[in-house]
Amino acid sequence: MQPKEVPTHVRIRYEPTFKQKGRKCRLYGKDFSNMAEAARYWKITYAWATEQVNKGWNRDDFPSKARKDYA
Repeated sequence: MQPKEVPTHVRIRYEPTFKQKGRKCRLYGKDFSNMAEAARYWKITYAWATEQVNKGWNRDDFPSKARKDYA
């Protein structure tokens, strides 16, 4: 459940109350139904996840200088 007292850009980090259709994407070798779900799963910002998906970066593997605590 998302908290109501915080701004939208903060709420995106919480699991949604209901699922909306989004653009399917693949990030770091895992498929997601939308980019917000990918950002929550990997604990990165929505903006960074969106940039990677839009530019086709890191679809199948982590970047060469990835943080060690992801996997």
